[in-house]
Amino acid sequence: MKAAVVASLFLTPILPAYEVHEWGTFTTVSASNGTLLAGLHVEEEHLPPFVYSHIGMESDINTRDAYNRQTGNIRQLPQNSDQIAVHLDAKTQQASARFGKGLAGANLHNVTVKMETPVIYFYGDDTPKVNVKVGFNGGTISQWYPKRKTGDTPHSISLDGYKITDSHAHLLDGLRTAVDLRKPIDFANPYQGSIEWDVNILPKDQADTALTFKPFENYTWIYPRVPNANMLKVDDEYEDYLFYRGIGNFELPATFSVDDNETLSVSNNSRDAIPFALAFENINGKFRYKNLSNIPSNSVISVSENDWISPQNQQVEVFQAMRAGLVAQGLTTDEANSMIRTWWKSYFNKPGLRVFWVVPSHDLEKILPLTLTPQPEKAVRVMVGRADILRPSFEQSLVKTVGKSSFQPYETDRFQLAYKQRLEQLITEPVFSHLSPQGIGMQTFQIKAIGNNTQQAGSIAFYSSRDVKITAYNTDAEKSWGLSGAWKILDDTSLQIDDHIFELNPKTGILTSKTTANSNWNRFEIQLKRYLN
Repeated sequence: MKAAVVASLFLTPILPAYEVHEWGTFTTVSASNGTLLAGLHVEEEHLPPFVYSHIGMESDINTRDAYNRQTGNIRQLPQNSDQIAVHLDAKTQQASARFGKGLAGANLHNVTVKMETPVIYFYGDDTPKVNVKVGFNGGTISQWYPKRKTGDTPHSISLDGYKITDSHAHLLDGLRTAVDLRKPIDFANPYQGSIEWDVNILPKDQADTALTFKPFENYTWIYPRVPNANMLKVDDEYEDYLFYRGIGNFELPATFSVDDNETLSVSNNSRDAIPFALAFENINGKFRYKNLSNIPSNSVISVSENDWISPQNQQVEVFQAMRAGLVAQGLTTDEANSMIRTWWKSYFNKPGLRVFWVVPSHDLEKILPLTLTPQPEKAVRVMVGRADILRPSFEQSLVKTVGKSSFQPYETDRFQLAYKQRLEQLITEPVFSHLSPQGIGMQTFQIKAIGNNTQQAGSIAFYSSRDVKITAYNTDAEKSWGLSGAWKILDDTSLQIDDHIFELNPKTGILTSKTTANSNWNRFEIQLKRYLN
C-alpha cells in the first residue's frame, strides 16, 4: 500500500503555483432618475497606436496613422492582424478591401457600458505557460494587447457569392475576417464577446525593459506597469500585463440617482454586498467626497448635501481614500497606485458627480468570466464601476443651453451622446439654434433665394457688429440677391436684416422673409441648425 501511494505521487504531475491579479473599470452614465444612458463608445483616454482593435473601433486615428508611417505601413491599415474592412458592390457582386485615413468608424448603437483598461498581472517564476480566456456577456472586447489567439468580431460578414477583385485578392485570402463598417451593431441585442491568449510567463531574471519598451507609449500605458509582476511573452510581443477594453450593454447590479433635493442614492440590487464604494464630485475644480464603505445586499445608501467631506489637501486625501479601498479588496499597493494614476485625470480632474464602486465578485464572474489553464493558486479581480450621474440641476442647464453657444462644450464632451439622449427624454419638440446672439452669432447657416420657377442656395454668416455676409454658390447671382446690411434679433421668433423681417417656424427651424418689391426673388429661407428631435 505504501509503495502504491509513493508511486502515485511520482505519477501525478505537480502543477507549479502562480498568482493572477486584475484591475479595471466599467464606465456608465445615469440620468438623475437612475436610467442608464447610451452612447458611451466615444473614447476619452486614447491608447497607443500599437494596441489591437476591431476595425472601426481604434482609439486615435491620427496617432495610429503617424505610427504606421513610422513603421513603414504605407497602406495605413489599422493595427489589426486578423480583420480587414471590405466594400461589397451589390451591382457587380465584387468585394474589395478598404483602408486608409478615410476609413469610417463602426456603426455602433445602444452602448451603455464602456469597459476601460482591465489589466491582468502574473506573479510566479515556476509556471511557464498559461492559457487565458476572458468572456464578455453583454459586449465585445474591442481593444487588446498583445495579439490575441482568438476572439469575437461583431461586424464580420461572409464573402460567399462575391468575386474578389484581382488587385485585392492577396488581402482577402482568408487569413483575415472580413468586416463591413456599414453593418449596424446594436448592443441592445444580447451579445457575447471573448478573447483568448496563450501566455508565456518569463522568470524575473529574464525580464528586460528593452523588450517591453515601445515607441508612442503614453501615460495610460506606462502607469499600469508595476515593479514585481512577471514579464509576459505572447508570440513575439512582450509586456508586463495583458490588456483589454470593451463596449456593451448589460444590466448593472446597482443603480444611481439624484432626487430634486440633490440627494444622491446608490441602490445595491446584487445578492452580494458592494465591498467598497466612494462618492466623489468635482465642482469647478473643488473636490468633495464621501466614503460609502460596504453597501449591503438589497439596500440603499444616500448622500445628502450635508454629508459631503471637503478635503483640505484634496489630491492627497482622495488618492489615499481610493487606494485604501482598492487594497482592502486584495490589490497590492503598487497595483492600486497604478490604477489611480492611470485614471486620475478621468476619475477626479473631470467635473461632475460620480460613484466608484467595486463590482461584487459573483456579478463580475457572471459578466466577465475569466478562465485560466492551469488554474492559479490565487486570483484577485477588482473591477471598479465608475458611475457618472447627472444631477437634476445639470440636466436643466443642458435644457437651457441647448441651441446656444454655451452648449458647445457639451457637444465635444465624451458623454455628448448620453447628454443628447437625456435631452430627448426631457424635450419632445424639435430644438434648433436659439434665435439670439448666443444662438446664431459667429455661425454660418444655409440660405435659399426662392423665385417663381427657380431657386439658388448659399450660406449666410452672422458676426457681432458686422453686416451679414452671404456667399452664393452661383457667384454671378450673388449680387442679385439684394440681401445685405446690418442684422439684429427682434425677439425669440423674429430676425431683421436691413429692411427684411424674418419669422421663425419653430417646428422646422426655418426663418422666412418676403422680399421687397424690387427684388428678383419671392422670399428668402434660412435653415437653423437642428440640435434635437
